[in-house]
Amino acid sequence: MNIPRSFPQGRNQRGWWVVGVGVAWKGVWVVKGRFDESYATIRNRARNGEVGKILTVKVCSRDSPLPTIDYLNISGGIFHDCAVHDIDQVISILGEYPNRVAAIAKANISEIGAIDDVDTVAIILSFDSGAIGMIDLSRQCSYGYDQRLEVFGETGMLKAENKCPIQNVEQYTHDDVKRAPIYYSFASRFQEAYKREMEHFIDVLEGKAELLVEGRDLLAVSKIATACEESARTGKMVNLKWTPEELPPA
Repeated sequence: MNIPRSFPQGRNQRGWWVVGVGVAWKGVWVVKGRFDESYATIRNRARNGEVGKILTVKVCSRDSPLPTIDYLNISGGIFHDCAVHDIDQVISILGEYPNRVAAIAKANISEIGAIDDVDTVAIILSFDSGAIGMIDLSRQCSYGYDQRLEVFGETGMLKAENKCPIQNVEQYTHDDVKRAPIYYSFASRFQEAYKREMEHFIDVLEGKAELLVEGRDLLAVSKIATACEESARTGKMVNLKWTPEELPPA
């Protein structure tokens, strides 16, 4: 049976290489960010050279609402549950994997610290091309599901701001300007992306499309997330080495 799947959770990298290759061969890996219209537009335009040589890719990913402790206990940790999606955004835009990573992570919510997890993370990814990836990640955001993406290049910038349920409506008064709030959670923010990835899944099953997301990328993202986790734990930058089999096609 073909089943759409998200990222492998957990830290057993060797085991996931075996499982991932098999599932990618028999099924379809799906990643919501790659199917979001605004993110896909930025990725395609950046890779088509519209901003010249890419210098930085910035991802802001602040979750809403805060998950329950019961869920966090089985989530695999913030790096493998949340950061993987943002790491995938960066590598899908650049078309390469990082050679070094650094991460700082803090537990500002005591209940999360009590289960040996963190809620606020900053990640730096260094690439052979000279590009730098930056990820600003939080488990909780009081004003909604804050999701932004920026690609800065030698000749310009591409940027995706937050989406709102009601677009282009602003109220101006003597005291302030009011806008519609941003989406509350991932389910509403990426509703259309989920539809697109399911349509893609069906197209692949019917032989109408090639896989947009390869098992190789998802396994690489898991490896990168593990390196970020190590960096946060040790306080040191972590070097990454890739075998020819792990690397994306040139």
